Amino acid sequence: MLLPQASEWISILVFGGFAVLGWRRGLDRVRQAKITALGAGATSVTILGSVLLPPWVLPLAASITRDWIPCLLLLLFYSLAGQFVTRVDAC
Repeated sequence: MLLPQASEWISILVFGGFAVLGWRRGLDRVRQAKITALGAGATSVTILGSVLLPPWVLPLAASITRDWIPCLLLLLFYSLAGQFVTRVDAC
């Protein structure tokens, strides 16, 4: 069984943290559910790509997948972080 790389550990911690932080007060239920679902989904994709997928595919395909998943999840990271912004402070 392969262990996750450093980038995969970071993705697991960040998206898992987002899923937990999504339930803080001040966010409406729809936003909480969206943050939790996307955070849990990204965590699942990372675990699937790093631990469960490599035994089932060729080593080259597993290597490419493990290298590109964190790059693709970076876009989701910025989108998910923006979900925590609820309003702009008025001057």
